[in-house]
Amino acid sequence: MEPEIFKVSCKVPNQIFSFKIYNIDDINEIFDNNHELYEISNFRTTLDTIIDSYENDIETIKLLHKRAKEIDDAMNRGIGYVIWNIDNFKENIIFIEGNSTKELLTSICQHPEILKYQAVKFEPMKEEPTEEFALSKNKETNNMPETKKEYFEPADLADYYKVYEHGHRRTISFNLYDTSQLHAMCEQKNRELIELDLFRSQIEDSIAINEGDDWLVNIQKNTLEQVEKSQKEGYTYAIYNPEFYENGITFIEGSTLEELLHSASCNAYALDLREIEYEPRSNTDIYLSVPVGQEDQIRSLGAEFDEDEMRWYIPADTNLQPFENWLYEEQVINNTPSMN
Repeated sequence: MEPEIFKVSCKVPNQIFSFKIYNIDDINEIFDNNHELYEISNFRTTLDTIIDSYENDIETIKLLHKRAKEIDDAMNRGIGYVIWNIDNFKENIIFIEGNSTKELLTSICQHPEILKYQAVKFEPMKEEPTEEFALSKNKETNNMPETKKEYFEPADLADYYKVYEHGHRRTISFNLYDTSQLHAMCEQKNRELIELDLFRSQIEDSIAINEGDDWLVNIQKNTLEQVEKSQKEGYTYAIYNPEFYENGITFIEGSTLEELLHSASCNAYALDLREIEYEPRSNTDIYLSVPVGQEDQIRSLGAEFDEDEMRWYIPADTNLQPFENWLYEEQVINNTPSMN
């Protein structure tokens, strides 16, 4: 009797492709790069070997012994297979019921978070002659499109930032669109945000003008040394009180609005604030790439579903940061049919 064959259909950007699964070993083709299917008794033996290799790492050994107990319990319940990310011991083991290819595929498709492709479906096919198995399998493997995920940072999609200034008595919020507003934000606190090249030039001019006033010139030379040292260390801007800059200068780094805002938030004390928080936001809706099974999670974060486009999106003027795991596009990187 020939082995049962299954046609597996997977969705990738702008197309659906399919390939055949001939046996249990082929099932690993539908997982992402981190997970793998193991026969449970073989995996238990492998785990013992891993435990022995961590003999001096007490915390890891404790975790691995916990995983070993979970496997022993599962074996007693008749579980035949497991899926695990062997490079991440903290990740939970997924126990798979069934022994046949069909039973395993049915169980695995209930865990879309570990699959390489979206919308994986399978169906039995008519049996093929044994002598055609290898040739057919190799041809399909060569034609299988490879995909990669191109991620976007929330800052790449942001039109502005919602800023929250937490003072000692109250919190105020406002929208920040460009660095000129960041300068104005500092001026409201009687501080000045200045590029170090310009700051250095101003100090050098002041030293020349005040030649003869040894006390003031010494202060300005000390300040010049601080600026030069900070430039060598990679800092690009300074925040200071223009009337009393000898009382202290805070150096920050960055060139973009997001970089400067992040650096300023790490030095909120320079603006006499307890804390600065900011959220990247967009003036338009941002579409998301959402694997099957994660819809409830993004809905709870505020995402909405576009019935026309059949896609989830972040509504305009919403904080983009909580959605960073879904800000990507899948691209086909190898869709050229084999010439064999």
